[in-house]
Amino acid sequence: MAFCSPGTTATAMCMEFMRRNDGSIVGIDHTGRAVLYDPAARAVRTLPALAAPKLMPVSAAVGDDLYVMETTPLPDGAGCFEALVRLEDNPAESDSDKWESKAGDWELPFRGRAEHVPEHGLWFGISDMDGTILGAWNLSSAFQQPQPPVASLQVKGFSVESHSDDRRRRELEVYASQVVHLGGGKLCVAKMFSVDRRERGEINFAMLTGVEVVRGRGGKLRVVKHKSRRYNFGQDYTPDYLL
Repeated sequence: MAFCSPGTTATAMCMEFMRRNDGSIVGIDHTGRAVLYDPAARAVRTLPALAAPKLMPVSAAVGDDLYVMETTPLPDGAGCFEALVRLEDNPAESDSDKWESKAGDWELPFRGRAEHVPEHGLWFGISDMDGTILGAWNLSSAFQQPQPPVASLQVKGFSVESHSDDRRRRELEVYASQVVHLGGGKLCVAKMFSVDRRERGEINFAMLTGVEVVRGRGGKLRVVKHKSRRYNFGQDYTPDYLL
């Protein structure tokens, strides 16, 4: 085991922690080295290093695997996405985990982070083509395909009421969209807006909409929209996340 020397003021040193579905915690430092903490065994062991370091990564645990992606990928896409996969040959071996990295042949079809809903085997997120659409995609085998997957489900209407006045439409800007899985096929769609009023300054608010994904006749999926609520942040305050 090796230890890093203290960094200089020009060196960004940080540690990111990510949870797997089995309850274990993966820790990654600024150089890409990784360790795993197993709470059941009360043990820590090393993991293979990442192919490339990650700055402010986002992660998603799916099955036995852990997917890690850069929040802001570099233009060349080098090392922006990696997966920690469980090797099936020797699942009991200590080195049964391996990082895999591959640049995709196409861009993901949603904006920002999407949520995996295991009840339906789909990923739900805001469409990259239209920020007012909630979409669902099957990504289980999509990464082996040369073309991006077609949405299994699309629902419009996730925006605030538009105005006929062109000036007022220009004042309203969506700066963030997030989808949160609440369990049981229920989701919360959060869209954050910024309104620039010269006479009153900048006002920011979020629109929260509850939705439920259910199966209708013939097993066809449909989305039931519940109530929407507006949450005001006040003047000159722009949060990045809403919990």
